[in-house]
Amino acid sequence: MTVDRRRPRVHAALLTLLVAFSLLSGSSLAAPPSEPPTPGASSAATDSALRSIAAREDSPIARSLPSSTALDRPMPIGAGTVTVPSQLEDGVRFDGADGVSIRVTPTSSPRSASAEPLADGGVHYPGPSHASSVIVSATGVQMLTTIVDADAPARYAYDLDLAPGQILEPLGEGIAVKDSDGDIVLTVGAPWALDANGQAVSTRFEITGSTLTQVVDHSDDSIAYPVVADPIMLAPWMVKCLVGIGIRGPDLVRIASMGTPQAILAAFGRGAVACLFGK
Repeated sequence: MTVDRRRPRVHAALLTLLVAFSLLSGSSLAAPPSEPPTPGASSAATDSALRSIAAREDSPIARSLPSSTALDRPMPIGAGTVTVPSQLEDGVRFDGADGVSIRVTPTSSPRSASAEPLADGGVHYPGPSHASSVIVSATGVQMLTTIVDADAPARYAYDLDLAPGQILEPLGEGIAVKDSDGDIVLTVGAPWALDANGQAVSTRFEITGSTLTQVVDHSDDSIAYPVVADPIMLAPWMVKCLVGIGIRGPDLVRIASMGTPQAILAAFGRGAVACLFGK
């Protein structure tokens, strides 16, 4: 039997060529594919930030309904329903029994980020430098932004899919959606933003057409991250009931920001509590 002694030399030459090609192309034959980076605004980070604010006596975080982690199906609250999407780009939808329908879509949030449940209710949509959260409460919807670092944007936009004749207007310290007759359809509470130490961060609303933008000025070096900001929206059917008992204008914005029956009872009486909580 004849042994071909040239094969080891051929194999060695091929190996040398492969190694050289690997070095030239900047890749390693043994290196596995790199994993995508973990989003900075994870559900754990958001949970921690929201719990810290919720622990305050004057917490502006809404109390979520037990069903607030339900996705892509209407959740009844009062005389209407709220639908929270599994993909936030599909928007959060208010549907009243009287036919009023408004969709709110955060356009500054990470696209195609899938919802994850939050420990204390509500859902979270993660992102690399900021995340969105949606909490459905007994009176409406809170749409929170958790800003995890200084590189995150300062502007967070929400597109409202308004009906013909409806417009966005400033109302007191908040915002109102008004119809063609000038009647208030939906209210947005005064904007707020708090850093990780519970210190207020400068924030404001801006209106461009049917887009509501919350501007959060987190450029100060003294700010501790994460920063949490919101708008909170009083459902259209709640607004209609309150207007029906004589509550109007900036008081509707104040009620949007008040989360407990006790506070609303003290400020506006039993009729307002009955409108919002059916009590």
